[in-house]
Amino acid sequence: MLLFSLCCQLIREDRKDGHPDLAARARIWRHFAEQCAEGKSEVAEAQGWEITSWIPKDRGNRAGKETRYCTQRMASGQTCDKPFRISPKSERSKCPEHHLAEKFPGMAYKN
Repeated sequence: MLLFSLCCQLIREDRKDGHPDLAARARIWRHFAEQCAEGKSEVAEAQGWEITSWIPKDRGNRAGKETRYCTQRMASGQTCDKPFRISPKSERSKCPEHHLAEKFPGMAYKN
């Protein structure tokens, strides 16, 4: 039932704007956790502070990232220039596609 509810949430997000609604996902997780707790049969509506405690911290905040442009040289002599988001402390200068191709040569990757 949990997976069904999460899949329904993913479909709702895709129909809206494609961006993850972490608060809605957290409500679903909390609801099922409360249902599985011993001695309780009814789940009260969650408060705002309860929901934020269920949101993963590393994915909930993208504020610390910066946009860079890929520096991979193409066969034509131009650079890829594809934008990608990364931590300012990182020394990576290539988009994920070219970074993985350089790190693992000869492997095929989906775009």
